[in-house]
Amino acid sequence: MHHAYGPDWRDYFDLVCCRARKPGFFTSSPSSRPFFLWNNKLKVVDKGIISELDPKGTNLEGHWTMVDKWIKCNAEKPGRVAYVGDSFKSDIISTKLFTSWDLFAIVLEGRNFPRDEVENCDHVNKKRHLNKSDSIIGSNSWG
Repeated sequence: MHHAYGPDWRDYFDLVCCRARKPGFFTSSPSSRPFFLWNNKLKVVDKGIISELDPKGTNLEGHWTMVDKWIKCNAEKPGRVAYVGDSFKSDIISTKLFTSWDLFAIVLEGRNFPRDEVENCDHVNKKRHLNKSDSIIGSNSWG
């Protein structure tokens, strides 16, 4: 993010969550997926589990429902999530199945991703049958 948006990139976001450890971020029960904080000064993960997300910190791991809840409770207007991922299967498909977040993928396989791989992905088969891969990778806003 630093390279794309500069040293003040965090100013563009109300909340930063990293190291989601998919697919558990989406498929596990929320109670089994706590959030932790990154200690930027020491460059380590703080040991304690956090019960509320920290808008000034870097929130690690956890479950997507806690992010959704934070947005509903703290957004001044209807909140939107920009989910940036680097894996088509674990980032894009899982996120699309469970949320209505805006997705941004930095992946090579985004070019001509084979339809049969989308439809036969374990996450897709377990949670929902998809009729068209366009419903996953298509966007009216971004192309």
